Amino acid sequence: RASFARQMLAPLLIAGGCALLQRPRLLQASAPQSLRLAASPLAQVPAAAPAPAAAQPPASSGKKGKGRLNIRIDDEWYDLTNWRAAHPAGTHWIDAYNNSDATEVMYAFHSDKAISMFKRLPNSRAPPEGIAPPSASTYAFRELRQRLVEEGWFKIHPLGELQKLAPWSAVTAAGVWLARRSGFW
Repeated sequence: RASFARQMLAPLLIAGGCALLQRPRLLQASAPQSLRLAASPLAQVPAAAPAPAAAQPPASSGKKGKGRLNIRIDDEWYDLTNWRAAHPAGTHWIDAYNNSDATEVMYAFHSDKAISMFKRLPNSRAPPEGIAPPSASTYAFRELRQRLVEEGWFKIHPLGELQKLAPWSAVTAAGVWLARRSGFW
């Protein structure tokens, strides 16, 4: 019976450790005012329907006569036609944002180094026409994100990271130990 209990408990402990990693962070009552939805700019701006996208000509690899690869970041249009092949993650990621706003993607998926590099890219000489500006809720989100950056919410704190990983490590280690002890593994 003890062996059977260990065999059943070990996978549950391992699964529990994995679940701890996926658990969403709950806001506590002591969270800063900027994180409370009622006080956030997002709660004060009605959601706007996305504007219809303009026809997107295919981007070229720099050859004359083809469409240009124009991407908007922070309300500035950049011509990435000659740079697209150098994008580390591949051209398909850049091509997907042709003639559209990529501000949130730029800040969400790029390092501080990459963010500082994009400002050196050439501005578009002929930005696409008919592209709607970002909505008021998009600007409110950008403002909220900037406030969170200034407050240090995106800085890594080693002690905080250790506190998040310790329960997962302990439960996973207990599950592995029980699995090995019972002969399950």
